Amino acid sequence: MKNLEVKIKYNNFEELRENLCLLGATFIENLTQKDIYYVVPIGRLKERVVNGRVELIYYNRPSHAGDKISRYLIWRSLAAIRLARLMLCRKIIVEKNRELWQYKSTRIHLDEVKGLGRFIELETVLAGIDDNNGKRELSHVLSKLDIINKVSMPASYSDMLLAK
Repeated sequence: MKNLEVKIKYNNFEELRENLCLLGATFIENLTQKDIYYVVPIGRLKERVVNGRVELIYYNRPSHAGDKISRYLIWRSLAAIRLARLMLCRKIIVEKNRELWQYKSTRIHLDEVKGLGRFIELETVLAGIDDNNGKRELSHVLSKLDIINKVSMPASYSDMLLAK
């Protein structure tokens, strides 16, 4: 699985919510997430605890500003999660409150990250659409939310916390 993603530091969630409604995005739910990152040689591996559910997510993406392709796998198997807990060293824990919105193939996250602040993260899922159409959709969403010219963050939340 893969998606096209971008993350932007942005404090004015009220303005974003208004623009999300004008875009025609749908509010999905509020989430409380705790991501436990593990030390792995390539990419990133995290155990995500969200509203009582647990899953293991592996992803690999470049660390540069602007949109980037992220390839990922998700396991919801308790055996896989237990194996990670037993065999791998913890790297860092990221805690956040996430407001999840959806527009077509794009998931829009309004994130309040403990120790970092507020961000908007967009993930256009490239399942059923090609990369070019995904880029067009992401650009459309960025434009309609009036954030197309904002500087995107090259690093993940875990990297930003580790750098503090």
